[in-house]
Amino acid sequence: MPLHIGVLCSEPPTEGDDTAALDGRSAQDLAESIRRLGHRATVIPADDELSLALALRREVLDGCLLATHGDLGGSGRLQAQLRRCCLPHVGPSAAAVTLAYDKLRARDRLSRCNLPVPTSLAFGAGLQTPRRELAYLGWPAILKPRRGSLGRGVLRLESAQEIADLVDDELAHGGEILVERATQGVEVQVVLLDGVVLGAMQVERSRDLQEIEAMTCPPDLSTSMLHGLEHLARHAADALDLGRGICRVDILVSDRHNEQILEVEALPPLHRDGVVARIARAAGIPHPRLVELLLGGLPRVERLEVPSRPEMAAPAFLPA
Repeated sequence: MPLHIGVLCSEPPTEGDDTAALDGRSAQDLAESIRRLGHRATVIPADDELSLALALRREVLDGCLLATHGDLGGSGRLQAQLRRCCLPHVGPSAAAVTLAYDKLRARDRLSRCNLPVPTSLAFGAGLQTPRRELAYLGWPAILKPRRGSLGRGVLRLESAQEIADLVDDELAHGGEILVERATQGVEVQVVLLDGVVLGAMQVERSRDLQEIEAMTCPPDLSTSMLHGLEHLARHAADALDLGRGICRVDILVSDRHNEQILEVEALPPLHRDGVVARIARAAGIPHPRLVELLLGGLPRVERLEVPSRPEMAAPAFLPA
């Protein structure tokens, strides 16, 4: 039976809004693959809560796919709103998405599960800048937003003073950030579907970390090393309750240090040219088949046929 799937994304992007542009690409590619599978797809802007609620009531949907990245998807509010509407969606719960999006809480959870994460300092929420700790952290170092994804706001810093100045500037604007020591190594992104590893991609970034310059699938690593990274990724996803849908675990592999889990992305981009789709193709899974596998994990809810004008029961007359 054909399904009607809502694909949630942000509004059309303004100039320079890379996250919204990525949302649009993911949404269009997902909608196209859904239609190629013989289902109906409706792309729904999800920025405004009231407009989204009206759209969800207007459309008769069997479920939703989220093509949202950044705060819109990572905050968990969309998942929570869908749950209030009793509308199933592909992917993890609101609580799991919110936890993974918060790097400080996610790293604390991973560390408690004996999984390796970078040594980092957290600033914000009224905390004073500990300049002494910054000096001991070492440099170069990496500054990241506490809540963020897709490398947005990530900076490479070369000196302790540069770190302190930028930290003070971020905190003055109400930001919450993490600073961690930069480590030389190879970045490997492992993609999982419903807790099962699809594959891995070796990623090479520009020096300022803002651009991906090259991708290699499978990574140029030994088989034993890849198996170890896949094992690590499965444990990381399990620790963060990301066993439903697609997730991506970014791991730094270094010759001088143990592997480090840099980030766990609960809502990775799903457009045809992204890391997830490329890894799936390398595993023999074209984009429509990938979407079909995702929809296979969608909880099915039977529709209730409610008559527009319910018939009134005939009055019962008791004998006198």
